[in-house]
Amino acid sequence: MGLAAFSSAVVLVGATAVLVAASLRLASLTAFVLAAYLVSVGELVGLAEVLSPFHAVTRAGYLAGVAIAAGAAVLLWQARGRPTPPSFPKNRLRELRAQPLICAFGVVVLLGLAYQLSVGLTTPPNNWDSLWHHLVRAAGWRQHHAVEYIAGVKGDLGVNAYPPNAELQILFGFVLWGRDTFATIPQFLAECALLVSIFGIARRVGFEFIPSVFAALVSATLSIVALESVTTQNDLCVAAVVTSAVFFTLGDRRLDIALAGLAVGLALGTKVTAILALPIVGLVALVAGGRRRLLGVAGSSAVGFAAFGAYIFVLNIANSGKLFGDPAEQDTLRSHLSAFSVVSTAFRSLYRFVDLSGLQNLVSGNTGALFVLFLLPMLALAAAAVARSSASPEKASWTSAVALAAFVPLATVLVALATRGVFVLLHIPLNPPGASGNRFVFALNARANEDSSYFGPLGILLVWPLSIAVCIAWARGRIDRRFGALAAALPIYLLVLAGTTRYTLFIGRYFIVPVAIVMPLAALLCRNQVLMRATAVVGMAILLLSHAFSETKPVGLAGTTPIWTLSRADAQALTRPPMRRVLERVAEEVPKNARVGLVLTRTDWSYPFYGSDFGRTVTYLARPPSEAEAAGLHLSWLFVHRVQAKGHRSVWQIAQLPSSGASARSSGMRDGS
Repeated sequence: MGLAAFSSAVVLVGATAVLVAASLRLASLTAFVLAAYLVSVGELVGLAEVLSPFHAVTRAGYLAGVAIAAGAAVLLWQARGRPTPPSFPKNRLRELRAQPLICAFGVVVLLGLAYQLSVGLTTPPNNWDSLWHHLVRAAGWRQHHAVEYIAGVKGDLGVNAYPPNAELQILFGFVLWGRDTFATIPQFLAECALLVSIFGIARRVGFEFIPSVFAALVSATLSIVALESVTTQNDLCVAAVVTSAVFFTLGDRRLDIALAGLAVGLALGTKVTAILALPIVGLVALVAGGRRRLLGVAGSSAVGFAAFGAYIFVLNIANSGKLFGDPAEQDTLRSHLSAFSVVSTAFRSLYRFVDLSGLQNLVSGNTGALFVLFLLPMLALAAAAVARSSASPEKASWTSAVALAAFVPLATVLVALATRGVFVLLHIPLNPPGASGNRFVFALNARANEDSSYFGPLGILLVWPLSIAVCIAWARGRIDRRFGALAAALPIYLLVLAGTTRYTLFIGRYFIVPVAIVMPLAALLCRNQVLMRATAVVGMAILLLSHAFSETKPVGLAGTTPIWTLSRADAQALTRPPMRRVLERVAEEVPKNARVGLVLTRTDWSYPFYGSDFGRTVTYLARPPSEAEAAGLHLSWLFVHRVQAKGHRSVWQIAQLPSSGASARSSGMRDGS
């Protein structure tokens, strides 16, 4: 039943998106693809919102909803004269065949996307935030058949108060398939839409086809983008709709403005940080079409927000009286505004852009560091010198590009040292009061981890130089002002974020949005063959290294065990090893249909207790229940987690209750955390 229901629903959602997008008679295939993406996301969000008041977020409810939507799409399509989608121009294939570098780069990126899809489909979700709140909320809504507050759950903002549109896409698969097999698909599809929108933005601001393709391909190799695509987080989801909004804002038709508003509404319903991108969208609208365009986008965005973003904020007001939920919880992330905090957070975030994700196992030892940072660049430089004196110009260009790429790790380390010197020179405080969620230390990241990685070396050596150089050219009146608006996205976002949010170790993923808006400008590199080729070499290498040495999805290198050979409990415990024993006991001892009571701390994972097929009913409790209370709740198992102050160790108390039909028994265990 699950396979048939899920397959039928996916086909109907896809058909609806295609028919509606075709009915809009958009001029380009890029606009058609992005419109279809927005329609499909909007349909899943809208269905959950409409079905929730009736507690009808069920398999039957979804099937009825997608059938009605598909029927309406057919009627619209027929009324519009049965238009066909735009076709892919055949001459573009000839352009691609004439560019062997772009073809090779494209093959590498497509292989990377195929790998990401396979990893997402064949391994269990094991990202910390996913097991803490992203998947918890979707599993809870599935259990309650409605998108509503989940009583008693810890980590309250993440589960109850945050915008839910990414998790509503996950919920669709949870309900119809009955497992979390497809939980990473929303992020994967968002990455695909993100790359399409980057290509489309480049085309709309005047770049030719090949440079626009190059910009999109480079974007796919940025470490955090690649690593997040196999998770169930929401950063790619929000980036995809924000960049779609920018793409349509650059259009001239009223329909473009309407679609931009839909995208903004979906973004505001996906992640709170989308608010920080509103000034950027407004700036793009202003420079692209003046005040009239700005007002049009603002009006359509208000409608889009009311339809696809406001639902959670209404729930927050109804349950907490506050627009963003419990204000005490908000204070844990909100920065205490001051000049010191803004400057410190901005420079700390900028320092973290100095990133060597994936190189940890190559530079961790003295020999490896010596080879990567010094010997390899020297060998490449020598080869380039020989090639330039004796080889053809084409070979000389390639050897120069490879030599430049070989210097990237060393250049990144030097930038890190220089940035550290700026802190000392300007007396920038490292951890000012009220501005830090995590303690900042000077440490060059080389881990491939979606929580600690930024954008690889291209973040500091490509993205920021592009942004700064184009902003300067814009200020001097030497470049298209639309280029300037895109380039300004990163510094604007950095300042707004620094003024509103505390610095944390995982703040890098918030920057996917502004970096994606800047990335169409990477098409400028195609004006210099050496820079273009060097960037492609670095991008392909970082994409490979990020996945080869991923900490949450290991492939077996550097002494790790391949993720595919691990049990579900072992895979999920990779990011929190002390939880391994608890997860194993849950999997081995607790029946799949048990009614489980949980008394947890604020940072505990609760998603694994639902079971891989969501057969268990989970109840969150503030304290251990009495025997009568447990019987009243029909609990068969109870898990209590307490943190002992001495040594900061924690103890799990696991009890099988009489209502399970078995003899009551209890046991305890330490998780070592």
